[in-house]
Amino acid sequence: MRRSYFPFSRVSIGVRLVVTSVLSSIIILVGAAFVLSEIYRRAAERAFDERLYVYIQSMAANIASKNTANAFDPYGLGDPRFTLPLSGWYWQIRIEGTAPQNVFSSLSLFGGRLPRLEDLHVAAHDGSRREGYIIGPDERRLRLVERALELPDGARYLVQIAGNADEIEQTIQNFKNALWTAFALLACVLGVITIFQVRFGLYPLTRLSAQISSIRRGLSDHVEGEFPDDIAPVAGEINLLIDSNISF
Repeated sequence: MRRSYFPFSRVSIGVRLVVTSVLSSIIILVGAAFVLSEIYRRAAERAFDERLYVYIQSMAANIASKNTANAFDPYGLGDPRFTLPLSGWYWQIRIEGTAPQNVFSSLSLFGGRLPRLEDLHVAAHDGSRREGYIIGPDERRLRLVERALELPDGARYLVQIAGNADEIEQTIQNFKNALWTAFALLACVLGVITIFQVRFGLYPLTRLSAQISSIRRGLSDHVEGEFPDDIAPVAGEINLLIDSNISF
Protein backbone atom coordinates (compact mmCIF):
# COMPACT_ATOMS: atom_id res chain seq x y z
CA MET A 1 0.00 0.00 0.00
CA ARG A 2 1.34 3.40 -0.96
CA ARG A 3 2.03 5.53 2.07
CA SER A 4 0.54 9.02 2.17
CA TYR A 5 2.78 11.79 3.39
CA PHE A 6 -0.06 14.26 3.88
CA PRO A 7 0.06 14.98 7.64
CA PHE A 8 -3.74 14.93 8.08
CA SER A 9 -4.54 12.05 5.76
CA ARG A 10 -5.43 9.74 8.64
CA VAL A 11 -7.34 12.31 10.67
CA SER A 12 -10.95 11.25 11.12
CA ILE A 13 -13.77 12.96 9.27
CA GLY A 14 -15.32 14.03 12.56
CA VAL A 15 -12.14 15.76 13.72
CA ARG A 16 -11.76 17.44 10.34
CA LEU A 17 -15.32 18.74 10.45
CA VAL A 18 -14.96 20.00 14.01
CA VAL A 19 -11.60 21.67 13.40
CA THR A 20 -12.65 23.36 10.15
CA SER A 21 -15.94 24.50 11.64
CA VAL A 22 -14.33 25.89 14.80
CA LEU A 23 -11.55 27.63 12.85
CA SER A 24 -14.10 29.15 10.46
CA SER A 25 -16.20 30.37 13.38
CA ILE A 26 -13.15 31.89 15.10
CA ILE A 27 -12.08 33.70 11.92
CA ILE A 28 -15.60 35.06 11.42
CA LEU A 29 -15.94 36.13 15.05
CA VAL A 30 -12.52 37.83 15.13
CA GLY A 31 -13.29 39.66 11.89
CA ALA A 32 -16.70 40.71 13.23
CA ALA A 33 -15.09 41.90 16.48
CA PHE A 34 -12.64 44.14 14.64
CA VAL A 35 -15.39 45.54 12.40
CA LEU A 36 -17.72 46.20 15.33
CA SER A 37 -14.88 47.77 17.33
CA GLU A 38 -14.13 50.16 14.47
CA ILE A 39 -17.82 51.03 14.07
CA TYR A 40 -18.09 51.65 17.81
CA ARG A 41 -14.94 53.78 17.77
CA ARG A 42 -16.44 56.06 15.15
CA ALA A 43 -19.72 56.23 17.05
CA ALA A 44 -17.88 57.07 20.29
CA GLU A 45 -15.89 59.79 18.54
CA ARG A 46 -19.07 61.29 17.04
CA ALA A 47 -20.78 61.27 20.43
CA PHE A 48 -17.75 62.93 22.05
CA ASP A 49 -17.57 65.50 19.25
CA GLU A 50 -21.23 66.37 19.75
CA ARG A 51 -20.53 67.02 23.43
CA LEU A 52 -17.74 69.39 22.47
CA TYR A 53 -19.88 71.11 19.84
CA VAL A 54 -22.46 71.91 22.51
CA TYR A 55 -19.78 74.02 24.19
CA ILE A 56 -18.87 75.60 20.85
CA GLN A 57 -22.50 76.55 20.21
CA SER A 58 -22.66 78.19 23.63
CA MET A 59 -19.46 80.12 22.93
CA ALA A 60 -20.60 81.11 19.43
CA ALA A 61 -23.89 82.41 20.81
CA ASN A 62 -22.00 84.39 23.43
CA ILE A 63 -19.68 85.93 20.85
CA ALA A 64 -22.53 86.76 18.48
CA SER A 65 -24.56 88.44 21.22
CA LYS A 66 -21.66 90.49 22.59
CA ASN A 67 -19.84 90.85 19.27
CA THR A 68 -16.45 90.55 20.92
CA ALA A 69 -14.33 87.77 22.31
CA ASN A 70 -13.14 90.10 25.09
CA ALA A 71 -16.59 89.93 26.63
CA PHE A 72 -16.56 86.15 26.81
CA ASP A 73 -16.84 84.98 30.40
CA PRO A 74 -14.28 82.19 31.06
CA TYR A 75 -16.59 80.76 33.71
CA GLY A 76 -19.66 80.86 31.46
CA LEU A 77 -19.44 77.24 30.27
CA GLY A 78 -20.30 76.02 33.74
CA ASP A 79 -17.66 73.26 33.72
CA PRO A 80 -14.88 73.60 36.30
CA ARG A 81 -12.53 71.49 34.17
CA PHE A 82 -12.01 74.55 31.94
CA THR A 83 -10.62 76.47 34.91
CA LEU A 84 -8.26 73.83 36.35
CA PRO A 85 -4.70 74.16 34.99
CA LEU A 86 -3.81 71.47 32.45
CA SER A 87 -6.99 69.53 33.14
CA GLY A 88 -7.17 68.17 29.59
CA TRP A 89 -10.25 70.29 28.80
CA TYR A 90 -9.63 73.57 26.99
CA TRP A 91 -11.33 76.23 24.92
CA GLN A 92 -9.75 78.84 22.69
CA ILE A 93 -11.03 81.70 20.53
CA ARG A 94 -8.96 83.22 17.76
CA ILE A 95 -9.92 86.52 16.14
CA GLU A 96 -9.00 85.96 12.51
CA GLY A 97 -7.42 88.62 10.35
CA THR A 98 -5.93 90.66 13.17
CA ALA A 99 -2.25 91.53 13.41
CA PRO A 100 -1.03 90.42 15.79
CA GLN A 101 -3.74 87.79 16.04
CA ASN A 102 -5.78 88.02 19.21
CA VAL A 103 -6.17 84.69 21.03
CA PHE A 104 -8.32 84.14 24.12
CA SER A 105 -8.25 80.85 25.97
CA SER A 106 -9.51 79.01 29.03
CA LEU A 107 -7.69 79.22 32.32
CA SER A 108 -6.97 75.50 32.04
CA LEU A 109 -4.62 76.08 29.08
CA PHE A 110 -2.29 77.82 31.53
CA GLY A 111 -0.71 80.02 28.87
CA GLY A 112 -0.54 77.27 26.24
CA ARG A 113 -2.08 77.32 22.76
CA LEU A 114 -4.21 74.91 20.75
CA PRO A 115 -3.08 74.33 17.16
CA ARG A 116 -5.32 74.91 14.16
CA LEU A 117 -6.60 71.71 12.62
CA GLU A 118 -6.33 73.38 9.23
CA ASP A 119 -2.58 73.65 9.78
CA LEU A 120 -2.56 69.91 10.52
CA HIS A 121 -4.24 69.29 7.13
CA VAL A 122 -7.54 68.13 8.63
CA ALA A 123 -10.30 68.57 6.05
CA ALA A 124 -13.34 70.67 6.91
CA HIS A 125 -16.92 69.48 6.57
CA ASP A 126 -20.27 71.23 6.77
CA GLY A 127 -18.41 74.29 5.55
CA SER A 128 -16.67 75.28 8.77
CA ARG A 129 -16.25 72.31 11.11
CA ARG A 130 -13.17 70.19 11.77
CA GLU A 131 -12.41 67.36 14.20
CA GLY A 132 -9.15 65.60 14.96
CA TYR A 133 -6.62 64.47 17.53
CA ILE A 134 -3.79 66.62 18.85
CA ILE A 135 -1.18 66.50 21.61
CA GLY A 136 -2.03 69.03 24.28
CA PRO A 137 0.25 71.32 26.29
CA ASP A 138 0.68 68.62 28.95
CA GLU A 139 1.61 65.98 26.30
CA ARG A 140 -1.84 64.44 26.69
CA ARG A 141 -3.77 63.22 23.66
CA LEU A 142 -6.80 65.45 23.05
CA ARG A 143 -9.83 65.36 20.82
CA LEU A 144 -10.17 68.81 19.25
CA VAL A 145 -13.16 70.28 17.41
CA GLU A 146 -13.25 73.72 15.87
CA ARG A 147 -15.70 75.90 14.01
CA ALA A 148 -15.14 79.02 11.95
CA LEU A 149 -17.58 81.78 12.83
CA GLU A 150 -18.26 84.90 10.76
CA LEU A 151 -20.51 87.66 12.08
CA PRO A 152 -22.65 89.96 9.91
CA ASP A 153 -20.17 92.81 10.42
CA GLY A 154 -17.42 90.71 8.82
CA ALA A 155 -15.61 89.78 12.04
CA ARG A 156 -14.28 86.21 11.87
CA TYR A 157 -13.50 83.91 14.77
CA LEU A 158 -12.15 80.40 15.13
CA VAL A 159 -13.75 78.71 18.13
CA GLN A 160 -12.01 75.59 19.45
CA ILE A 161 -12.80 73.08 22.18
CA ALA A 162 -10.51 70.23 23.22
CA GLY A 163 -11.34 67.33 25.53
CA ASN A 164 -9.32 64.54 27.06
CA ALA A 165 -9.24 61.67 24.53
CA ASP A 166 -8.70 59.17 27.35
CA GLU A 167 -12.46 59.20 27.87
CA ILE A 168 -12.98 57.96 24.32
CA GLU A 169 -10.33 55.28 24.65
CA GLN A 170 -11.72 54.09 27.98
CA THR A 171 -15.22 53.82 26.52
CA ILE A 172 -13.90 51.91 23.52
CA GLN A 173 -11.80 49.61 25.73
CA ASN A 174 -14.82 48.81 27.91
CA PHE A 175 -16.78 47.94 24.76
CA LYS A 176 -13.94 45.76 23.47
CA ASN A 177 -13.68 43.89 26.76
CA ALA A 178 -17.40 43.17 26.76
CA LEU A 179 -17.33 42.26 23.06
CA TRP A 180 -14.41 39.84 23.33
CA THR A 181 -15.94 38.22 26.41
CA ALA A 182 -19.26 37.74 24.63
CA PHE A 183 -17.57 36.41 21.49
CA ALA A 184 -15.39 34.02 23.53
CA LEU A 185 -18.50 32.59 25.18
CA LEU A 186 -20.20 32.41 21.78
CA ALA A 187 -17.18 30.55 20.34
CA CYS A 188 -17.37 28.01 23.16
CA VAL A 189 -21.08 27.49 22.60
CA LEU A 190 -20.53 27.12 18.84
CA GLY A 191 -17.76 24.60 19.53
CA VAL A 192 -20.04 22.47 21.71
CA ILE A 193 -22.86 22.68 19.17
CA THR A 194 -20.46 21.75 16.36
CA ILE A 195 -19.22 18.67 18.24
CA PHE A 196 -22.81 17.58 18.87
CA GLN A 197 -23.76 18.13 15.22
CA VAL A 198 -20.76 16.17 13.95
CA ARG A 199 -21.35 13.27 16.32
CA PHE A 200 -25.04 13.22 15.47
CA GLY A 201 -24.37 13.53 11.73
CA LEU A 202 -21.71 10.79 11.68
CA TYR A 203 -23.60 8.40 13.94
CA PRO A 204 -25.00 6.34 10.99
CA LEU A 205 -21.43 5.78 9.77
CA THR A 206 -20.41 4.69 13.26
CA ARG A 207 -23.33 2.27 13.36
CA LEU A 208 -22.47 0.94 9.89
CA SER A 209 -18.86 0.42 10.95
CA ALA A 210 -20.01 -1.49 14.04
CA GLN A 211 -22.21 -3.79 11.95
CA ILE A 212 -19.39 -4.50 9.49
CA SER A 213 -17.19 -5.37 12.47
CA SER A 214 -19.89 -7.76 13.71
CA ILE A 215 -19.99 -9.45 10.29
CA ARG A 216 -16.19 -9.82 10.29
CA ARG A 217 -16.29 -11.47 13.72
CA GLY A 218 -19.10 -13.79 12.68
CA LEU A 219 -21.67 -12.26 15.00
CA SER A 220 -23.90 -11.23 12.11
CA ASP A 221 -24.29 -12.17 8.46
CA HIS A 222 -25.80 -8.98 7.03
CA VAL A 223 -25.99 -5.26 7.65
CA GLU A 224 -29.31 -4.70 9.32
CA GLY A 225 -31.43 -1.67 10.12
CA GLU A 226 -32.34 1.52 8.36
CA PHE A 227 -29.80 4.13 7.28
CA PRO A 228 -30.04 7.65 5.83
CA ASP A 229 -30.57 7.85 2.06
CA ASP A 230 -26.93 8.73 1.37
CA ILE A 231 -25.62 5.72 3.34
CA ALA A 232 -28.34 3.14 2.63
CA PRO A 233 -26.91 2.31 -0.85
CA VAL A 234 -23.53 1.50 0.75
CA ALA A 235 -25.21 -0.84 3.25
CA GLY A 236 -27.11 -2.45 0.38
CA GLU A 237 -23.94 -2.96 -1.66
CA ILE A 238 -22.25 -4.57 1.35
CA ASN A 239 -25.14 -7.02 1.71
CA LEU A 240 -25.02 -7.82 -2.03
CA LEU A 241 -21.28 -8.39 -1.77
CA ILE A 242 -21.83 -10.77 1.15
CA ASP A 243 -24.54 -12.65 -0.76
CA SER A 244 -22.36 -12.97 -3.86
CA ASN A 245 -19.47 -14.37 -1.79
CA ILE A 246 -21.79 -16.88 -0.13
CA SER A 247 -23.06 -18.08 -3.54
CA PHE A 248 -19.49 -18.94 -4.49
